[in-house]
Amino acid sequence: MPKNRAKLKWEDQAVPLEEKLDNFFAATTKTERKLASQAVEDMVSFVVLIMIMVRLIVATAVHPRVGLLPSSLAYGMDDLAHFFFIFLLLYFLFALLGTWVLGSTRSEFVDFTTSCATQFNMMIGELPEDWSQNTSLLIFVSVHFLVFFFFLLNFLLAIIVEAYSTLT
Repeated sequence: MPKNRAKLKWEDQAVPLEEKLDNFFAATTKTERKLASQAVEDMVSFVVLIMIMVRLIVATAVHPRVGLLPSSLAYGMDDLAHFFFIFLLLYFLFALLGTWVLGSTRSEFVDFTTSCATQFNMMIGELPEDWSQNTSLLIFVSVHFLVFFFFLLNFLLAIIVEAYSTLT
């Protein structure tokens, strides 16, 4: 039997229906406020944890060996910024291309947002269903993997390795 948290007595004939409904909606409003408050607390906690993580990474910079991570990132920041600009440009262009070419036939590319999500899923290894059966989708997936995995991933690794090797 579920617990009656709002302490509503629906079976009590002495309490008018209007009062029961008022009590019910007051309890619902209180619950909604509590949930909204918890969502804000969760977001603040997330931001604080991210700040702690960044602070720990920055604090390791004083150590000669462990400090190579933040030092390498700082050294390669200019190249990384340009890389991420190119990456985002290509990512959004591929999303537009997927929407334009495949949007009318595939639900995974029906709009720009969905195309971006599908591309993200492709980047983490999840391919659309029956991707090899549709010629347009096969070409799109193949070119996507060629550009993002064979070229851009290797460029990213080269930037990081070059920054690391310069510092060591």
